[in-house]
Amino acid sequence: LAAVLPASYCALAVLIAIWWSIGFAVRRRIVSSSVPAGEPVHLVLHSIAGSSAKRVRLLTSERVKSPVMWGVFRPTIVVPRAHATHPQCAQLRWGLAHEWCHVLRGDFLTHGLATITKFACFFQPAFWWLKRELALSQDCLADAFASRHGDAAEYAAFLVSLARDRHTPSPTIGLGISDGR
Repeated sequence: LAAVLPASYCALAVLIAIWWSIGFAVRRRIVSSSVPAGEPVHLVLHSIAGSSAKRVRLLTSERVKSPVMWGVFRPTIVVPRAHATHPQCAQLRWGLAHEWCHVLRGDFLTHGLATITKFACFFQPAFWWLKRELALSQDCLADAFASRHGDAAEYAAFLVSLARDRHTPSPTIGLGISDGR
């Protein structure tokens, strides 16, 4: 038993590292197939974030179904190409506002620190609960921010429609930032 526990711990840590590496590979694949967002999309982000939006790399991709963000020093927001072709649509504005809130709050760094902590604490049930609560709180704050950039009731209906569509696999699952319904 004394030899099995360390070996099990190392095996699980290796599995976590592999999952994390898959996330990096998926992000690289999304970026390689993305194109820079057009000026209308930049204008929507600028109307939400002001001049701070200049530090964000804004891309469009057919590989994502909803906007995603990553990065600490040079944040990247990727929006679905379908949303980018209609810069007046509310979904684009809500998605950019949601992701911009994550940028403002430094949520990707916090998520990264929680992921690193996973290597030491994955065997603790309380860790998984706290990590889940952290992600849920980050999304609730981002949703509250996004709901102020349009009709809140329409935004809530939009979130429900996104949750219903979650049964289809999404490439963002490999990013390690996707969640269930």
